[in-house]
Amino acid sequence: MKYRDEIYKIIQSKTNKSFNDNTVIRDLGLDSIDMVEMIADFEDNFHITIPSNKINDVKTIGDLLNVLEEISK
Repeated sequence: MKYRDEIYKIIQSKTNKSFNDNTVIRDLGLDSIDMVEMIADFEDNFHITIPSNKINDVKTIGDLLNVLEEISK
């Protein structure tokens, strides 16, 4: 994914836990406000709109990367 490093930086800014593509996002200790802010950061940085139905299926960092790659095509 071409934005992988940027996505990881945004996620890291919201949590102090280590993670990888297989990490379940809920395990990072992010609350709903953190998630909304993170999604807004992705949309702003990559000039995309992420439909809420796409986010509802995201469970892991890898899922998130896949959704962002699909939208940014």
